[in-house]
Amino acid sequence: MNRKTREKLERLLEKSWIGTAAALCIAILFYYFIQNLPVLAGGISFLIGTISSMTIGIILAYLINPICVFFEKKVFGGLKNRKTAHTGAVILSILLVLLVLVLILVILIPALAESLNTLISNLSNYIRSADRMIEELEAKAAVYNIDLSAAADKASDWIDGFINHIPDYISGVAKKSFQFGSSMVSWMIGLIFAVYFLAGKEGILNEVSRLRRVLVSEETIKRHNTFLAHCDDIMTHYVGYTLIDALIVGLCNAVFMVVFNIPYASLVSFIVAITNLIPTFGPIIGGVLGGFLLVLHNPVQALMFIIFTLLLQTLDGYVIKPRLFSGSLGVSSVLILASVIIGGELFGIAGIILAIPAAAIITYIYKDLIFPRLQMRRQRIDAEEAE
Repeated sequence: MNRKTREKLERLLEKSWIGTAAALCIAILFYYFIQNLPVLAGGISFLIGTISSMTIGIILAYLINPICVFFEKKVFGGLKNRKTAHTGAVILSILLVLLVLVLILVILIPALAESLNTLISNLSNYIRSADRMIEELEAKAAVYNIDLSAAADKASDWIDGFINHIPDYISGVAKKSFQFGSSMVSWMIGLIFAVYFLAGKEGILNEVSRLRRVLVSEETIKRHNTFLAHCDDIMTHYVGYTLIDALIVGLCNAVFMVVFNIPYASLVSFIVAITNLIPTFGPIIGGVLGGFLLVLHNPVQALMFIIFTLLLQTLDGYVIKPRLFSGSLGVSSVLILASVIIGGELFGIAGIILAIPAAAIITYIYKDLIFPRLQMRRQRIDAEEAE
C-alpha cells in the first residue's frame, strides 16, 4: 500500500458513519450466521466425520500393512515390476480382510443371535430357578442354625431389580446396536481410505522422507528410524499375537462346551475370546460373565466351565502366550498394571488393550534413550568436577 492510498484510508476511517456501517455489517453477518447455523454445524460434523474416517483408515492401513508386505514378498516376490507386485499384494490383503469379515457375519452372528434368543426366552425360567436355589440354600442353612435371611432378601431384591430393569437393558442394547450400525459406516469409509493409503504407501513415505530431510539432519533421521522400527515391531507383534491368542482361547472354549453339551457355546466363547484381548483383568471378566450365564441354567455345568477356564488360562499364561510372544516384552508387572489402569481411565477399552505395548515402548524409551543420556551426563559432570 502506497502513501497516498494509506492517507485516503485514514481519512475514510475518521468519518463518523464508518463505525455505524461496520457495526451494521457485523450484525448482518451475525444474523446470517445464526440463520445458517444448522448448515454450518452439519459442515463441521461432516469435517469431523471425515477426519475420524481418515484416522480409522490410517489405523486399518497400519494393521493390514504386515499382511500386504507378506503377500508382496512371498506371493509376488518373483515379479520384476514392484508396482504391480505391490498392487496385487494390496488387492489380496483387502480381499482376505473382507473374507474374514464375511465369515464372521455368516458363521458367528447367526450363532450369537440364536444363543441370545434362547437366553432371553428362558430368562423367566432361570429367574424362577434362582429363587428356588435361594430358598433351598436358606432352608439348608437353617438346619445348621445359620441365618441367611438377610442375604436371601438382598439376593431376591437384586433379582427383582434386574427384572424391573430388563426394558432398560433392552433399550440400551438397541441404542448400542444403532450406534454400532452408525459406526460401521465410518469403518467402511475408513477401509476405503485404508486402500488408498496402502496403494499410495511408497509415495506417501517418500514425501514424508523428503520433508524430514529438510527439517532435520541425516543422523537424527537414522535415530528416529531406529526408534520407529522398534516401536513398530512391538506394536505389530503384540497386536497380531494377541488376536491369535484370543482366537485360540475362544476356539478351545467352544470345543469344550460343545463336547460337554454346555449351552450358549457361541455366546460364551465369543465373550471369552473378546475379553481375553484385555490384559490382566480380561480372563477374569470373561470367566465371571460366562459363569453367571451358565449358573442360572445348570450350576454343575457352570462349575465345569469355571474349572476349565482356570485350566485354560493357566495353559494360556504359561504355554501359549510365551510361545507366541517368544518370552517377555521386558515390562514389569507393576508397570503393566499401572498402564492398564491409566489407559482404561484415559482411552477406555482401546487404552486397556494397548496398555502393554505402550508400557513396552515407554520401557524401551527409558532404558535405551533416556537412561544412557542421563548416565553420560552424570559421567561428564563427574569428569568436570574431577578436573
